[in-house]
Amino acid sequence: MPETIPHWILTYALHSTLLCLAVLGLAHRIRRADHRTLALRMALFGALLSSTLPFQWTPTIAGSAATVAGGPQTAALPLDAAVVGTAFRTAAETAPPRNAVSAQATDGATPVALDILRAHWPSLVIALLLAVSTVRLLQLERARRRFLRGLERVTLNDSESRSKLDAWADSEGRAPIRLSQSPRATSPLAISANEICVPAGGWEELSPAEREAALAHEFAHLERRDPLWFALAAAMERLFWFLPLHGVLRRRAAMAAEVACDAAAAQRVGSALAVARSLMAVAAKGSASARGHRVP
Repeated sequence: MPETIPHWILTYALHSTLLCLAVLGLAHRIRRADHRTLALRMALFGALLSSTLPFQWTPTIAGSAATVAGGPQTAALPLDAAVVGTAFRTAAETAPPRNAVSAQATDGATPVALDILRAHWPSLVIALLLAVSTVRLLQLERARRRFLRGLERVTLNDSESRSKLDAWADSEGRAPIRLSQSPRATSPLAISANEICVPAGGWEELSPAEREAALAHEFAHLERRDPLWFALAAAMERLFWFLPLHGVLRRRAAMAAEVACDAAAAQRVGSALAVARSLMAVAAKGSASARGHRVP
């Protein structure tokens, strides 16, 4: 199994690069944002499947015995005492003295170490790649935890927004969605799989239609499971840090997701103009905020 890891990484790098280039080249031809997002996600995660299947179905070869219908067959060879004795005498005569063996071992220590290094360099490279990937993943998780702690979220007591979210959740068969607010947020955020966080400052200043459109946009993110996909894409980017197209693909997928959520919000509230006005109002409030929190 360990010897297949370098082969799998090379196979994945090749499949991922080809898929990323193909989808990035064709993405602008896909008009619907949700279809474009799906294609970008398939390019990002599809290589995991296409590069793993060949290794799962590779036939294994039996060790020393040949396997036939009747089971492993072994042949017993007769031993000749004279032949065995001659072989032992020849080995004893040709064996070098012990002191000569020690001298050769000492003199050849450096070449042996170089031979070991040459033989195991793929494993050393893989260990280095995995070490860097582990560090980057730990940094991502630490940034995520720091981000959530820094938001200082509290429950938002907005009966109108609460009722709209409950009605949307009921219509989609979802569990109730938590609605929170944060003094550090500069715009509404879809957090985890079941929470929407809005900025504490300026949220009440938005009109009811603007608040409804903003909530509809974030509700669309939850419906599409975008927080989970964003987290997985960020983890893939850091795990395979030596493949720069992952970052390009993640950013393109995030942009397509925003466009898709705008379209879904416009359909839910029945007005694309209301969504556009909400986005402009939220952007204006966010740019005027003195302290903001950046999503990792």
